[in-house]
Amino acid sequence: MRSDRLILWVDSSALIKWFVPEVGSEIVSRLLETTPEYLLKGSTLVQYAETYAVLLRRRNAGDIDARYFDDAVLALESRVLSDESFLLLSVDDTCYLEGLSLVRKHNLNCVDAACLFCVMRFMHEYSVRGVFVASDRRLLRAASEEGLSPLDPQLASMADVDALLTPR
Repeated sequence: MRSDRLILWVDSSALIKWFVPEVGSEIVSRLLETTPEYLLKGSTLVQYAETYAVLLRRRNAGDIDARYFDDAVLALESRVLSDESFLLLSVDDTCYLEGLSLVRKHNLNCVDAACLFCVMRFMHEYSVRGVFVASDRRLLRAASEEGLSPLDPQLASMADVDALLTPR
């Protein structure tokens, strides 16, 4: 993998916005649907599963109906799981164990810390830059302190997205 590549790491708190309209959905859609060649998309299987779980919770709460849920799950599968251009990392035991230092340092929960460690390990191994897309302020702060550029789709503007999508 070339080191001039930039990867958008998408946390479940942002990924859900691609499938259910809420504040920040337009930003997430623009980021993930307009991807120049130098820009990759990625997440973890844990965050994929969490996005599915959020969809199910929304259906069970009556926020979305069964048909919307079924359509959203199909879209999640096709846009993330089945899309070869969407990089999905496996969070292994090492990520959980090494992530404990991030739990301590940033007061994260263990799953967020393990996912963040997994992303950091990948970036280090392949010498790539990353933008961490999330709506969780604590997680964004931790990602920033660990060397990723944070992007909160609830606060970002289309100008911010366009600047990110413009080749350097």
